[in-house]
Amino acid sequence: MIVIEHRSHRKDEDGNVLSKFEVYKNDAGEDVIFSLPGFESIPIKTQKMITTKLQGGDNAVFLAPMKSDLKAGERRIYSTDSNGTVKSEILLLDDGTAQMKNSDISLTIDSDGKIEIKNLASDDLTKLIHDLSTNLQTAVTDLISATVPTALGPQLLSVAIPWAVPITGLLAKTIDNTTKINLYKK
Repeated sequence: MIVIEHRSHRKDEDGNVLSKFEVYKNDAGEDVIFSLPGFESIPIKTQKMITTKLQGGDNAVFLAPMKSDLKAGERRIYSTDSNGTVKSEILLLDDGTAQMKNSDISLTIDSDGKIEIKNLASDDLTKLIHDLSTNLQTAVTDLISATVPTALGPQLLSVAIPWAVPITGLLAKTIDNTTKINLYKK
């Protein structure tokens, strides 16, 4: 195995991503980049990589040095700009916590299922849930106050249909959930 510095990349005729690299000054090489299953990343210029010979004499470029403080079993997936500055990442921690973040917002799912959103800049989700709750409340109120003709004269629809009472409970729960979602805004 030889440690190399990645210079650039291109695709070959089979669609494989090739790394152009320099092992020694003016000693350039180009080989296929191999990655972990389910994870793909193009190295940034001058990032150190490892190249090794495969059976049959072909070379493979793989494995960049790790720089994070992960514990055994944890995972980190991240993206960078062309200068190597981390722009977004996903962390999967050994306690079951999952976290996704970029420079503007973070979403954390704790091991107990609690969801925390920090720096939520948009009220779109809260507004959508509030609008749905309002529309549901209007529909249920209209249904409950509606009347139907009977032999005894007009009767409230809520008397004629047994599901009207559970619907009012659903309405109260929807309003309660909308209030809880408003608390996620930080």
